Amino acid sequence: MPIHRPDIETAKKILADAYKSGLIPFDAKTIEPYCEGGGALTLKCIDTDRTEYVVRFPNTENKLNNMLQEIDTLQFLDAQNLSVKGGIKIPQPHYVTHDTYPFVWHQALVGQTLLPHSYHELNEKQKSDLAKKIAIFMHAMHTCKLPNISGKTPTDFIMAQMKLRDLDILGPKIPAPILQKYKTLKLNTNYPETLCHFDMHGRNMALDPKTKDLVGIFDFGDTSIRSCFLDFYKLSFIHRDLTRRVIDIYNKISNIKIDIHDVDLAYLCTIARQYEHSPNDGILNKSLENFVQDVTSAQIQNAQSHKI
Repeated sequence: MPIHRPDIETAKKILADAYKSGLIPFDAKTIEPYCEGGGALTLKCIDTDRTEYVVRFPNTENKLNNMLQEIDTLQFLDAQNLSVKGGIKIPQPHYVTHDTYPFVWHQALVGQTLLPHSYHELNEKQKSDLAKKIAIFMHAMHTCKLPNISGKTPTDFIMAQMKLRDLDILGPKIPAPILQKYKTLKLNTNYPETLCHFDMHGRNMALDPKTKDLVGIFDFGDTSIRSCFLDFYKLSFIHRDLTRRVIDIYNKISNIKIDIHDVDLAYLCTIARQYEHSPNDGILNKSLENFVQDVTSAQIQNAQSHKI
């Protein structure tokens, strides 16, 4: 039978039946939608002991296959002991079969997401601790043995996507000297290919609401083998200050040395494509504003250090 996405009431019945049949370990007393869009149905389920779970119902066979591939990836990373080595929790998803409404569930990594405005609210120690945890996690992931998975994306393919001429669209947002610097940048293409999360933005992070400590990283659907510098640029959607801090720590603990300007170029080429279609997007514009501010500040500090 074809796979369909259930409505909320049908999903509740399916989960109740799954619990009675011993297919899932939780009795969802509270069920709320994380997402009610046209794609997969994602639910937040709270058990009688207040433990929170995430349940995802795919809407197509292709979406189900993507979920199953992510499960394989996470099982591989669990076997690599990534959560212990990286010091951060990652999901442990499970698949429940159903002729029409199969679903995937895992215990939720509860916490706040990290948006640009919330990063500004962190104090200096919290920013340093956050950068350290991310750097250690990324180093642990980049030193995992390479799995036999699809999704390898060679650097030459990525380079083909980085159309430098497209950066001109950012002209109103980025001072001409900074824009010209990146348009003429010679990108290092000799980074090793490693296992990358490749979606390290703030919506895929869980921070403790009180301490602001990073407690979880999720959404490994884009995990693949890529040129390792490409695993850093989405951090700049939070703030380039965070990207810079993470790279500084990463370069101290890793044999791989990342040049932030290569990461900047990947960020700018990506955001230029998004900006072309959504020039009034508040998050994009704030991200660009933060980028310019941090690059300018770094240039001033560098100039002052040379005078000394």
